[in-house]
Amino acid sequence: MHKPMSQPLSPSALAEIRERVREAVALSLFLDFDGTLAPIVNDPGDARLAPGVRKRLEALAARNDTLVAIVSGRALADLRPRVGIASAIYAGNHGLEISGPEISGPELGGKPVSFVEPCALARLEPLRRICDNLTAALAHIPGARVENKVLTASVHYRQAAAGETGHITEIVQRELARASALSKLNHFRVNHGKMVLEIVPRTGWQKGAAVGWINARLAMPGARSIYIGDDRTDEDAFARMTDEITIRVGRSAGTSARYFVKDPARVHAFLDWLSENR
Repeated sequence: MHKPMSQPLSPSALAEIRERVREAVALSLFLDFDGTLAPIVNDPGDARLAPGVRKRLEALAARNDTLVAIVSGRALADLRPRVGIASAIYAGNHGLEISGPEISGPELGGKPVSFVEPCALARLEPLRRICDNLTAALAHIPGARVENKVLTASVHYRQAAAGETGHITEIVQRELARASALSKLNHFRVNHGKMVLEIVPRTGWQKGAAVGWINARLAMPGARSIYIGDDRTDEDAFARMTDEITIRVGRSAGTSARYFVKDPARVHAFLDWLSENR
């Protein structure tokens, strides 16, 4: 089936969104972190949420008719303090783990939000061994770094020489093939992100599934959803949310998002607009 072409978030597009938002009884707002709320930086540890953006998100999350969820490839323990909004829902490791405060959702009945995808949880030890082996195998390449995020892993190469990208990718693929041969099971796959290789368990669970889980259990009935993201992993959510408001950060010919904006600064401007037009 042919995808409709993504369109810029122009005044006419905002007029369309305004009507859909104003007629909705409630809103579920999903946002990626790196490259969406915060600019991409050379060292992922330096990524920060601007105080003004945090204040705007806090105001939206404080509304009774609005749910704010941050959906990121970062682990929850890393993501939550970088955002720092107590009333938000957090989906880390590409949605494999979900956490939040007590919410009286349709299925939770006031219990704290807590979910970990069980297949990923069962593969912690194989992933740890892969990370240890990759750390040793990549030690001779300056700027290559392995991050074990417990449920997933990232091989960062933004600070490595450009000519090393293919070599790093080959080492990662070789280690996963070796691990699969030893276990006789193909437990993990590699996602190619922005200057990062993500090692993710093959579970059938991704950001789109996490969005569905959150909406089914935490959102008010009849809520309209907005999802904003910038990477390939966000495409799983865009493809699932065909009737919702989806916005990609950065133009991409193959995106399933309905709209696109240029950069995180435009995301911040959209959040201001959303607050004024809610």
